[in-house]
Amino acid sequence: MSREKRIPGPDHPIEVVENSRLIRVVARDGGRLIAETTSAVTLTEAGYPPVHYIPLADVDQTLLERTESHTYCPYKGEASYYGLTTAEKKIEDAVWFYEEPFEAVGAIAGRVAFYPSTLRSPPRPSPTDGPARGWSGFPLDTPLRLCARPDTHRPASACARGGQKWPN
Repeated sequence: MSREKRIPGPDHPIEVVENSRLIRVVARDGGRLIAETTSAVTLTEAGYPPVHYIPLADVDQTLLERTESHTYCPYKGEASYYGLTTAEKKIEDAVWFYEEPFEAVGAIAGRVAFYPSTLRSPPRPSPTDGPARGWSGFPLDTPLRLCARPDTHRPASACARGGQKWPN
């Protein structure tokens, strides 16, 4: 069975940009550092929130266990998954990656992303903090938190899609 492959375009834009901002993924239960990098790439896709892809080398791989799960995206390819073990529990399929991403998103190869439902976002800014951008809407009672500074290098059009401004 062949799978449909699509090319990003005006009807479904995808942008991958280097992100040299410090990004940390920290377990809320015990505060263990899961990942830390200044070499992420940020993928923005259509109307979805931006996703930070972190080099696997910058993740504590002793906390990861590959699962049998796979999903398919016609724009990126086949995704595989890792479970993540924190001090209090194991989170199945908390991390995903593309071993052989399609050419249009080739920069995400060798990198992993953490599911938004397993992350905790920073506090919401006040409405006077300026235009919204970044990760938003994530549950605040989950076992991990993501700490990142603003993606100020992204074009204004990416920020206009919504999200939350990061505190400085």
